[in-house]
Amino acid sequence: VTEEQLEEYGLKTPAKTVTFTDKVYGLQSFCIGAYNTYNGTYCAYKNGDKTTVYLLDGAFYTEFERAVESFVYYDDLPAFKPEGLKSLTLTQGDRTVTLTRGTDREGKAVWYRSVNGEAPVQVAPDLASSLELLVGDMDYLACLGVKTADFSEYGLHENTTRMTLVYRQTVGGAEVERAFELTLGSIDKYGYYYA
Repeated sequence: VTEEQLEEYGLKTPAKTVTFTDKVYGLQSFCIGAYNTYNGTYCAYKNGDKTTVYLLDGAFYTEFERAVESFVYYDDLPAFKPEGLKSLTLTQGDRTVTLTRGTDREGKAVWYRSVNGEAPVQVAPDLASSLELLVGDMDYLACLGVKTADFSEYGLHENTTRMTLVYRQTVGGAEVERAFELTLGSIDKYGYYYA
């Protein structure tokens, strides 16, 4: 097409520009213009070459109508059965509280608490079962894009609480031990922690 014809394809001032890096072809850029109602495609030119207009499947355009955050892969909290939890350690400043799962003489699960490495003390059974349910049911509610410079606004500065979970998980038929650390910040107006 000629420069003058770009307007009839909605490409004089494109509605959207999508740029990404492809493993094979490197940096790719698509300027997307008018919608063709007859065949459900969008007019586009690529990589700055305004002499050739392509028709793109309508799904290509609508995929990029989503918010940028929807393309980001966010971490999941580890999934494990409550009985797979081995220990939970909370550290804040000089104080460390460790809760460790063990078994009593009858083979039933019991929890022990140790503060700053002192001798462990057994935890009440109802507290232990609540702990297993709470940790086994943790989940992220939302993921926010926050700059490190703004961490203190969310209580995620240097003197925060760190929570370390040590748990067993079955991977490929074998049981492996894993650790997961979460830094806890302040609580929002709904009672949820920033982490």
